[in-house]
Amino acid sequence: MTRAFLFLTSLASLHAAELELQAKEWASESLLGSPVGITVDPQGRVYVTQTVRRKESELDIRSHTDWVTKTLSFESVAQRQAFYESEMSAANHAKNASWLKDRNGDGISDYRDLGVLSEKILRITDTTGQGVADRSEVFVDGLNDEMTGVAGGAYYHDGQLYLAAIPRVWKFSQDRKIGKADFSSEVLLEGFGVHIAYSGHDMHGFAIGPDGRLYWSIGDKGLNVKTREGTVEKKAHEGAVMRCELDGSHFEIFAHGLRNPQEIAFDQWGNLFAVDNDADFKGERERFVYITEQSDTGWRCNWQYRGGDYNPWMDEKLAIPFWKGQAAYITPPLLNYSDGSCGFVYNPGTALGENLRDTFFLTQFPGRKLTAFQVEPKGAGFSMKNERLVHSGKMMTGLAWGPDGALYAADWNSAVWEPHNKGKVWQLDVGESQRDAARKLTKEILQQGWDKRSVKECVALLAHEDQRVRLGAQFSLVKKQADKNLLEVAQSHSSLLARCHAIWGLGQMGRKDEKWALPLIPLLKDPASEVRAQVAKVLGDVKAKKTAPQLADTLTDDSKRVQFHAAMALSKTGNVTELPAALVMLGAVGDSDVFLRHAGISALAGIGKNDPAAIVALSSHSHESVRIASVVALRRLAAPEIASFLDDDSALVRAECARAIHDDDSIPAALPALARSLEAAKGNDPVFLRRAISANLRIGGVDSASRLAAYAMNAAAPAPMREEALKSLSTWLEPAPLDRVEGRYRPSAPRPTLQLKAALDASAPALLADPSEPLRKAACDLIRMAEYAGVNSSLRKIVANSQEKSSVRCAALLALGSLRDANLSDATASALHANDPALRAVALKLMASAGKANESIVPLLAQVLISGKTSEVQDAYACLATIKSPAAVQLLIKQMALLGDGKIPAEVRLDLLGAAQVQGDPGLISEVKAYDEKNAATSMGKFYDTLVGGSAERGKKIALEHLVAQCTRCHKLGGEGAEVGPDLSGIGKRMNRKQLLEALILPNAALAKGYALVVVTLKDGTSLNGSLEKESATDLTLRMADGSVKTISLATVAERSTPASMMPPIDAMLGKKEIRDVIEYLTTLR
Repeated sequence: MTRAFLFLTSLASLHAAELELQAKEWASESLLGSPVGITVDPQGRVYVTQTVRRKESELDIRSHTDWVTKTLSFESVAQRQAFYESEMSAANHAKNASWLKDRNGDGISDYRDLGVLSEKILRITDTTGQGVADRSEVFVDGLNDEMTGVAGGAYYHDGQLYLAAIPRVWKFSQDRKIGKADFSSEVLLEGFGVHIAYSGHDMHGFAIGPDGRLYWSIGDKGLNVKTREGTVEKKAHEGAVMRCELDGSHFEIFAHGLRNPQEIAFDQWGNLFAVDNDADFKGERERFVYITEQSDTGWRCNWQYRGGDYNPWMDEKLAIPFWKGQAAYITPPLLNYSDGSCGFVYNPGTALGENLRDTFFLTQFPGRKLTAFQVEPKGAGFSMKNERLVHSGKMMTGLAWGPDGALYAADWNSAVWEPHNKGKVWQLDVGESQRDAARKLTKEILQQGWDKRSVKECVALLAHEDQRVRLGAQFSLVKKQADKNLLEVAQSHSSLLARCHAIWGLGQMGRKDEKWALPLIPLLKDPASEVRAQVAKVLGDVKAKKTAPQLADTLTDDSKRVQFHAAMALSKTGNVTELPAALVMLGAVGDSDVFLRHAGISALAGIGKNDPAAIVALSSHSHESVRIASVVALRRLAAPEIASFLDDDSALVRAECARAIHDDDSIPAALPALARSLEAAKGNDPVFLRRAISANLRIGGVDSASRLAAYAMNAAAPAPMREEALKSLSTWLEPAPLDRVEGRYRPSAPRPTLQLKAALDASAPALLADPSEPLRKAACDLIRMAEYAGVNSSLRKIVANSQEKSSVRCAALLALGSLRDANLSDATASALHANDPALRAVALKLMASAGKANESIVPLLAQVLISGKTSEVQDAYACLATIKSPAAVQLLIKQMALLGDGKIPAEVRLDLLGAAQVQGDPGLISEVKAYDEKNAATSMGKFYDTLVGGSAERGKKIALEHLVAQCTRCHKLGGEGAEVGPDLSGIGKRMNRKQLLEALILPNAALAKGYALVVVTLKDGTSLNGSLEKESATDLTLRMADGSVKTISLATVAERSTPASMMPPIDAMLGKKEIRDVIEYLTTLR
């Protein structure tokens, strides 16, 4: 059900016939616990981050769903800390003791207990040179203040170890005295992890960029960081990739809009990639993303909690590769790909074998897979090729290259997410005969280091086959300020890679003084397109404004990649004089290349930073693509003048403008214009209309209320949008804190009823008579919520009209009840005798909540219990639970007696038990307890009352949308969902209700064929993981993760685990009534 408990994935779709990498256990579980990040120093020492705080002291919002609205309100780590100290104060001990362990032993469960368990960095070493680790020491401890998250990423570079552990980035010298972290001297940056979110959405793996900066990622817990220079870098509601100088200075957000990219990787040309994890929505998958500077990939953390409500991520198709009409403010993924991405690295050149050069490697944690692929240019972007499985069977988290050319993998080695002591480190490699011949020399160079190398040696190594060596040589030349040598290489070296490294080196120096980079300008006309591209990139990086004219000329380059980097450079150097060149490029590219468009938009935003009017003036430009780009640029500038685009003839421009004004931090000064645009809205685009409606709700006032009511009455408008206008008005008096489009936290003060009265006076009669059933129902709901008493007679007529739709009659009766209509008793009495079960149920509920009338309806409820339909009987029990009277108690006592005699239908037993418990009578509570104890004799007995009586509709909603128990995170349903568990399509035909219940409550009792996970350790030390296909007296047959079948002689087996499912018992996530609903839904899947 949850991705935390996943089955082995079938890899039938992968085309690898043989696995290219073999594994050797390098560090056993005796040396480490629960590993996350991993890095290897030039001497072959492995550093592993070990977590004990995950889901223990680092909180998961799925265990605290009542905190969702609160966490979405946070804008800083300080606000999260204040919430911890308030919500988990000593005064709240009794409320929190059931889940918050008293770890400090003071007898109180409070936030201080979050500060006990410590994350660690372990240093693991092979001291004997035998190729197997034999020593483990705690290199860093004491990472355990109340706000510390998971130690998610570690990276060794030039004698320093960088650690990512929310809310801080740490920097430790390799020569430090091992032990506790020093909060005063070893913190590099802080301000990460604004929200309580999904566990694991933390900061992750680092990488050194070709520009010499430190890059790393964070999941959608967000960040709000005050830099060393005193500025603020903030993306509080989304994941991001960040960078800074190695001393922590000049921190900046490089890209944003990510959800949870675990690790990032640069290829040899300095292009940055990641695989971002999906949100487990129906029809969604992970995304392979090309991460470019200033890019927005589109994700916002508030979208995780939309449930069945409108969700831009899915409803506006932001999660998929480019399609015509997609939002222009995002750079979409290259591909929807993988399942549970985690570790991610790029072969630096001489690692593994020559056939695996220029290859990326990705761990897909849930399915225990390691896949590989390459990329090839496609315009200014890329596409994936040669994707295949190269290893399987291990739950790998982080990946890192060793100086020996092997790939080292941290292995979680457990079917559950909670911390444990079973971790391992594996050494992955090709066969000895296939190993790259250059590996030995590469290892020697890396281990010797750079301090004693001459400039001449470093220059020669700029052309080395291995990226690590080339970068080392580059960084060494920069330290030596060998600008003349670097320039000579950049200008004329025979190796294209050497030229690029020299250009990057001059860019590093140029960030301190642009004079070092300016000699590169002539290379903008170099015959090699990659040289032209990298020079443009560097000139922009050093913000050399005097190069803007040359960069503008480069926008007409034959290479789209060169155009891309030139436009990005103009975003930092350009001014109005370069605007015409950028417009020509944008007009030519349109939406044919989204990355080139992104660069053009960035150029417009940079040019318009000091002169927004120049971009605003483009509202009359003849090219639609230019106007769209102008809107996105003005969005980045938060320019109120963007409103001039709201009346554009293009639906795409209008939609982009509405997004810009309404979404994220919004452009408040332009919201009134967006609200007014509803009066004469062009077209039927819901992207635009939803935001225009929401703008009216957000700004409030009599005019906005009347505007929404008038729109709802407009028969020419789309019916769903008219209904949305009424639903918005229904929340008018006390708007929900999460807005109706994005779910963004936007609290509003309560509003006076007078704002609605004029609007309803003019619209209510017409709306109640509208031809559309949803509109009439929505109108009734609005009248109820607004407590508008001007149309009570019309409501009574609707209730009495047997020809009216049931949903409308029910809504009208509820409205009369809320209004305390003088004739309510007549209306409810009439409804009780209607030939409409739903209406009768509403009447019962109203009577049960009518105060002094409670006692009088008990006889009516007794009659319903005898002759009503199942749903009515369930509602009757719910009513009895709320009636605090002797008559109600006596009726429930009689019902419990019938239950003891076996005379209560199975479909309503849960409802009776629930009513008896809620009623509060000691005798009833005792009877419920006795009943439960009797049925608890077997593990299944206490759940038998869930077999029948559920709602398939509610069960479907749980299966598709539940925050914790969403089935599609692991299973396919109707062709959609994940493939890590058995396909549930047709499950209602294959299994009866008892079998379904057993599968949900006792997932290990009857394992589906091919999904019983077994770990087998052979006598030679080999560990095999697979699903048990069959077993005889002499052999085991396992299906491996690549789909192959392996038969193992029992005589060779030293140890084997009990076959197990990774699915948790569903009662850990759902109550009995919810389980009943899920079973009912599953029976419909035929």
